[in-house]
Amino acid sequence: MDLHKRQSICFHTAQHLTLPPPPDKDASNESGLPRRLIINIVIPQGEPSMNPLAKAVLDGPCFQVVTVYTATGASLKEWRDEGSNAAKLFARFIENAPSGVLPSSGDIDVKERLKIIPWIENVKTVGLPSWLEGYNGKPALITKSGSITRGDDYIEITMNLFRFGFLTRKGMHHLLPGVGAFELHCALTIEGREDDELDERCFIACKARNLDLIGLAKEGVLPS
Repeated sequence: MDLHKRQSICFHTAQHLTLPPPPDKDASNESGLPRRLIINIVIPQGEPSMNPLAKAVLDGPCFQVVTVYTATGASLKEWRDEGSNAAKLFARFIENAPSGVLPSSGDIDVKERLKIIPWIENVKTVGLPSWLEGYNGKPALITKSGSITRGDDYIEITMNLFRFGFLTRKGMHHLLPGVGAFELHCALTIEGREDDELDERCFIACKARNLDLIGLAKEGVLPS
């Protein structure tokens, strides 16, 4: 995991970082799926304006939390070959979701089905306000907030929280100073909507501790 502090968003962090090689780097990848997945979460540093007439801020000073996940080509092929609805939907997302920020063509429907499920395990210990506790563990669709970049045996998914709703951004800003005390779980899935797309399965899941963004985020690692 890399923590970055920036004055503007870097949407393609993979080109500036040394990515870990796939665990089977010397083997060919016959799965049709990338062996590396980069998740780039963009969190605004500032508090959102309460002025309803204020112009929407979609970029600016931010923290970026970058995590890299790897899998062997054999395990990806085995998952895909099992033919589950979740594997088919994930393959559709990987292959057809259009790249770029706010793409105007391509399979936008599947791109906007990316769903994040955050859960704070020690919510009582950290004293989360009741108005925020109700959101704990609730899935959230990453629609126009998401963007995709593809590279050599990897795909990078950026989630731009500047584009989230006011209450979510307000909540995130409230949580920032204390997030280092959280035992935070996070998972991602692609939302199934038809019978032949269910049941859903998470394609990544992680747990983070001591995620002190304010204290640990580094400046200058990602070029402007």
